[in-house]
This record gives sequence, structure tokens and C-alpha cells, in this order.
Amino acid sequence: MFPKLIKILIYIIAGLLVLIFGLYYTREATILVNFKISGVAGSDVAAAGDSAIIFQSIDTSDFVTAPYPSLGDTILTIGDSAALPGIWSRTFNRTATRGREVPISFKHAGDTISAIIRTHESSAEQFYSIGALIMLRLLISLSYLTVGIWAFLKRPDSGAVRALALFCFAMGSFTITGVRMEMDGFASFDIPLLSGILSYLGIFAIFFGAFWLNLQILFPSPRSFVQKYSAATYATIYAPLSLLLIVANFIERSQLGYIILSLIGLQIGLGFYFLGRNYARTREPMEKRQIRLVLWGTGAGMSGLLVLPILALFAADWVRQQPQIVIIGILIAIFLVLLLSPLSFAYAFGKYRLLEVEGRIRRGTRHFLVTLFLLTAFYVFIYFFSEIFLEFAGIESRTPVLFVALALAVGFAPTQKRLSSLLERWIFPERVRLREMLNDYLRQSLSTTDKDAFWKELENRFRIALKVDAVTPVLRSVDGGNFVHWNGDLTPFTVESRFITEISKLVGRPILRDELEAGRLTEFSPAEREWMDRNQVALVLPMVLRSELIGFLGIGLKSEKKDFEPADMEILKSLAYQTAVAAVNITLLEESAEKKRLEAEMSIARRVQEGMLPQTIPVRPGLLIAARSRFCTEVAGDYYDVIEHDAARTVLAIGDVSGKGAGAALLMSNVQASLRTAVGVATDYGDTGSNISLAEIVAKINRLIHRNSQPEQFITFFVALFDPQTKTLKYVNAGHNPPLVARRGQECEELLSGGILLGAVPEMVYEEAVVNLYSGDILFMYTDGLSESTNAGDEMFGEERI
Repeated sequence: MFPKLIKILIYIIAGLLVLIFGLYYTREATILVNFKISGVAGSDVAAAGDSAIIFQSIDTSDFVTAPYPSLGDTILTIGDSAALPGIWSRTFNRTATRGREVPISFKHAGDTISAIIRTHESSAEQFYSIGALIMLRLLISLSYLTVGIWAFLKRPDSGAVRALALFCFAMGSFTITGVRMEMDGFASFDIPLLSGILSYLGIFAIFFGAFWLNLQILFPSPRSFVQKYSAATYATIYAPLSLLLIVANFIERSQLGYIILSLIGLQIGLGFYFLGRNYARTREPMEKRQIRLVLWGTGAGMSGLLVLPILALFAADWVRQQPQIVIIGILIAIFLVLLLSPLSFAYAFGKYRLLEVEGRIRRGTRHFLVTLFLLTAFYVFIYFFSEIFLEFAGIESRTPVLFVALALAVGFAPTQKRLSSLLERWIFPERVRLREMLNDYLRQSLSTTDKDAFWKELENRFRIALKVDAVTPVLRSVDGGNFVHWNGDLTPFTVESRFITEISKLVGRPILRDELEAGRLTEFSPAEREWMDRNQVALVLPMVLRSELIGFLGIGLKSEKKDFEPADMEILKSLAYQTAVAAVNITLLEESAEKKRLEAEMSIARRVQEGMLPQTIPVRPGLLIAARSRFCTEVAGDYYDVIEHDAARTVLAIGDVSGKGAGAALLMSNVQASLRTAVGVATDYGDTGSNISLAEIVAKINRLIHRNSQPEQFITFFVALFDPQTKTLKYVNAGHNPPLVARRGQECEELLSGGILLGAVPEMVYEEAVVNLYSGDILFMYTDGLSESTNAGDEMFGEERI
């Protein structure tokens, strides 16, 4: 029953805060607009006791004529009224036309002096500083409100989430009630019961320490004593503060304020104690990351927030003496730091990019401290130079001070960068060394062409630098549709994979696998999950170049079973682009080397092929021979030959090897050598007799090709023996395009007899056929390069046209 009431209460509080924040910041916007168009006074005052005000800062442009007041002069009257605290704000901090003149009187050195203040346009410095404060307050309030509502709507039944929602609502309320600007006179409208609403919001905001402690005894899992003594635990958290607030309504004593602030401080301290204790005890990497992020983010935010009560309690007089612009600057700095708290909670409960955000908070904290140190050092130096050195030297002009300040301003950014770098080298020397080691290797690798050596060495260096068990590079395949291991092994990842789609958006940012899954940003297919488990992938580094994912590094678990650190993520993020460049570069260099190798191979094949073809066509009895070979690629497996068997008879041959390149050319050279040997003619002229069997020759060549070629290689081959005395042509066609015999007035005759192509079956009997050739007949022999040639429209020439 009680949890249900709490949920209803949270819904009501969230709805009321949305309404109040909307009205309040709309009113703040009108204040800023009216402040810009109204006439204002640039001078500022401070209360001096209960019934007097003094000048805190003076803008001489406010006054129509001299004499001008000095700092600390007491204001006696403003217009027709006595100068009491609050009258200055009601007179000048309100919507009014520019040029309005208001008479005042003030006491200076015991004399009463009258002057006239003429309102004018606000300075750009005033406008932008007030605007920045309003915008930051709005941003922080909405951030807390958004995180609280978002977390509660996602998990309304979680006690930790309900405590988080209340803590965020209280902090959002504090940003409104904790800091008020005396500028209500510029508002375009009034909110009914605003004073009462702000009072109740202030009371609610005071409980932020209690909500914080409540959250920490439940986050990320409830403590054992909460489950055993639930009622006593919550009473201990909320009852003391509630009683003190009730007593404060009846007794107005400053000691109560100190007690309430001390109690809130105690609650915050206990919350951090439980958070740190839980961090030390938990063994779950995800929980450790969540807690550590909250410690850094909220710790930095709360530290900034503590500045306000410290200033209020111990430096109230100093604060009252500062000009408005200084106060606004302090508040802006506090609000900027406070913004880390809701951001850290949002990422912690979202379970996504935890280490990356923690790393940014750490770097931001270091950057802030370095900046603060330099500003303090520069201020001290300028003060020493202007107040001591120039006075000692007797120089009254302030021009040297301006030059020194300008020189320091010019050198500020380089000095800040250099000091940050030195600080990192001093605090994290090992991290800097590892980053430089990997950087050096990636730079050196830009000239290597050995892919195997590059990836093996890269894996080794990453393993050493990150102290992980395994590194598995996965690259996009040449066809662009799948992803493969660098050695060519297939992986289950495709461009349509949800995992690939998600890491493509990260633009080189590393992401932990458990955060991908816990944040429900992607779902692995069973095959992808099995691959991830088998390769022990705990972290993924996308390699992105020119907005295109070229692959990723699957990085394994830490060798000592530790979790990754923000430093690991920073190293990986800084190297992601260089790794992608190196990966693409090694691929391009490998392709270039492969291209050169192929060009060299083609050159060899070309020489082999040119050596196979007859350099001159011999003049043979009874024949008029013409031949031509033109290659559409660099080298093909086409071949023809004209062999002088004896003084009269001629052997004609033509063939085509499947495939291209040197392999095809060399295989055809085997056919040529075998044929020439078989018919008794090698390179020199010879006569081995009058009778040869073409069928036996082709069968022997078939056995040779089957034994010496790859299974996917084959040869189409045609060989014929022409005898001019008998006018006959004996031939064997081993699967080649049928040569054509064209006779006058008759249809072309195809020479088909023979058998299947060479190299397919080891023992093959081929058939020999005979055809008569007469004077004027044409024997036309060709390869499929002619019949399959295409025109611009991809239409084949075809055998009909031949």
C-alpha cells in the first residue's frame, strides 16, 4: 500500500513541477526581454545594517553631472523616499523607459550631496551574464526534472528509482529557490501565490539530502538493514529534518539554520559513504561503472553546491561587497558543475557509455582545476606587477599593466594546454607511454605491405597496451556485403546486422559489449553471440573512415579479470581513426602489390603466349592459310598452331583453356609441347613417318592435362591433319567450337566428331573422323572469343553470324 501511495505522490509532484517550472521560466524570459529594452542603472548597492544602503559599485555614466559618489558612500534618499534596503531595487530594477531621471542624495566625507541618476540601456556584459544565469538555471532544472521523470516512468516499481526521482525533483526545486535575483520588477506578469509556492518548494528542496541518502541505501541494490528494519531506517532518514523544520516555524534562532545545514551535510556524507562502500564490495563490472560514474558526477556537482552555504555562513560580508557581475559569475560556475549530477545519473541508469562519460568528467575536472590555478596565478602576478613593482619603480601610468595583462591573455590557452599535458604525464605516465607506443606503430605501419605481419603485430601491441586476452580485427569484405576476419575467415556479421548498424553510429567511439546489451541498443543473433563468446569479445572499437564503417576490433577481457578503465577508452578513442587509416592503407598497399604481381605474371604469360603462336605461317602444299589472334584482355588461354608434319602433310590445331592469366597460358604451352612431340615435330623440322593417329594423340594429351591441372581447369581442343595428295582432312574435336567447312553453293558443314573436352576424365577414348576438302573449300577454325564477343548493347556476335 505504502509504495503505491509513494508512486501516486511522485506523479502529483512531477505534474506540479512541470506546471510551476513552465510558468516560472516563462516569467524569467519576460524579465530578460524587459531588462534589455528598459532603462537601468549600472551602479550597484549593498545593505549596511537594517536601515541603510551604501554604494557597492559605481557607474559614472548613471549620473547626469558630477560630483560622483565613492564606494561605501551612504545613500540617504532615492526620489522622495528614504533610502531603505529594497528601495533601490524597486526604483531601478523594474520595467521603465530609458532616460528616466531620479534624484538621489548621499553622504560623502560627512557632506550631503545631491545628484541625478538617468537610466540608460543595460550593458552587454550585464545582459549576457544575467541571460547565461537564467539559461543555466533553466537547463539544470529541466535536466533534473527530465531525469527524474524518465527514470520513474521506466521503472516505477523500483525503490531506488523512486528515491532518484524525488532527489532530482528536490534538486530542480533548489535551483529555483536557492538563488533569487532581485529583478521581479521586470516581469511581464505575476504568478498567483508565487511567494507561497516558492516557500513550499524551498522546504521540499531542503530534503534533497534525505532523498540522496535514501537513494544510496537502495542503489544499485537495497542494503540488508533496509530489508530487516525498513520503518526504522526511513524514520531515521526523514524524521530529524522534519522535526527541525517544524521547530523552525515557531522558534527563529540562527542556531537552527546551522543544525539543519549540518544535518543535510551529514546525510550527503553518509550517502557517499554507502556509495563508496558498495563500490568496494560489488564484483559486477557494470555496477562498478555505474557507481563510479555517480561518484564522479554527483561528487563534483555536490562539491560545487557546498560553496553556497559556505559563502552564506562564513563569507557573507565579502559576498555583499562584491559587484553583481562577480556574484553572477560565481553562480554560473556553480551551476555548470552542478549540471554533472543529473547527467551522471541519466547515463548510470541508462547503462550506456559509462566509462566514456566518466572519462569526460575526469578530464573536465582536471581542466577546471588547471584553469582555476592559471587564473589565480595570473591575477596574483598582475596584482604584484601593478601594486608593488610599478609603485616601487615610481611609474604612475597603468599602460604597462594593460600590456602585461594582454600578454598573459594571449599566452593563456597555450600555457593551459601545456600544463594539462604535463599534468597527465605526471599523474598517468603509463597511459601516455602506451598511447605513444601504439601511435608510433600505427605511423610506421603506413609503409608496410605485409598484411599478416601488420595485423599480428597490431593484435600483439593492443594486447600489451590494454592487458587483454585477445584482439580480433574484423574487416568489411571486398564485396562490401559481409565482414570477415583479417585472414579471410567468415564471420556472421553483415551490413544488415543491428549490431553493425549501431556501431556505425559511434564514429570511432569504443563501446563495451555488456553496455550495448544492457542498454538494449542492439540484439545479437545467435550466430553473432556465439562468435562473440568464442572470441571472448568484451569491448568493440569501430573503425570508421569518411563516415563509413570499414571494420571493428573485438577486444577481449582483461588478463587479470579486471574491468576496463576510462583511460582505456580514451586510448582507444584516440587511436580509432589511425587504426582505420592503417587498415585501409594496408589493404590498398596489398592491392597495389597484388596488382604489380599480376602485371608481372601477365607479362610472363604474354611472353609465353607469344612464344606459342607461330611467328610466321608456313607455305604448305594445297593450303592457303591465314591466322589472327587478338586478345580482349591482357592474356588469355587461346592457342592455334600450324605444324609441318612432312613435306606434304600439315597439322592444324586450335584450343582454348578455361581461365585467364599465366596459369592458362602455361597449361596451353603443355598442350602445344605435347602435340608437337606426338606428331614428331618439336622446334626443329622432323619426319616420324606417314601414319599418325590423332585419336591416340588427343587421348595422351587428355591424360597429361588431367594429371597436371586443377579440377576446375579444362581445355577445348581441335586438331586436324590435311593430306594434299588424297585431299582429306582427318580431325578430332575435343569439346571445341565446331570448325566450319564452307563449300560453293552448299551449307556450312560443322566438324563435330571427337569427344569431350580435355582434362575432365583421365581415360577417354576419342573418335577420329575424315572429311574431304576440294579446291575452293574454306576451313574456318575459331574460339568462343569470337562467337561470344559483344557490342555496346551487350548483344553477342553468335555462331549464326559466323
